[in-house]
Amino acid sequence: MQAIYTFISAAVGLALSGSQTVATHDCRVPSLVEQKKDEATLRRLEHAWQSSYVTGDVEARKCLLDRGFLEILVDGKMKRFEDEISSAKSINNAASSLDQRIPHIKILIHGKAAVAYGRINTNLPGTESVGVPFADYFVWEQDAWHAYFSRQTKKAPKKNW
Repeated sequence: MQAIYTFISAAVGLALSGSQTVATHDCRVPSLVEQKKDEATLRRLEHAWQSSYVTGDVEARKCLLDRGFLEILVDGKMKRFEDEISSAKSINNAASSLDQRIPHIKILIHGKAAVAYGRINTNLPGTESVGVPFADYFVWEQDAWHAYFSRQTKKAPKKNW
């Protein structure tokens, strides 16, 4: 557990020291307004983020993601803010149940930083469902959470997490 806190502290320090412009603070996406520094808000944001994959909602991603956003995918490829926006434009309302995709998420909040982690099921049409462990990192700025880093991994977590 100490390793997680150490990693979060280092990542937040890096993000805050070199962060680019954060997502717009005048967001009008209903699922992203009225945010608080609590677990319920972060769960709602995770759900909205996953919904944006299924629906291709570009505005939700623009509101949620920091302009310096970086994601490392399970295959090691890296995606930046621009890649996330482009991929949102190309999605064609995939038939997928979000409740089945993100059944359980754990949230850690430490001051102005938070991490949401768990396992997302990749039950997309035409593919076999696979549980992929992930961690999404957020920073609290301008009275809202902004995702600045995301990581997927192939390594299965311990059974008790």
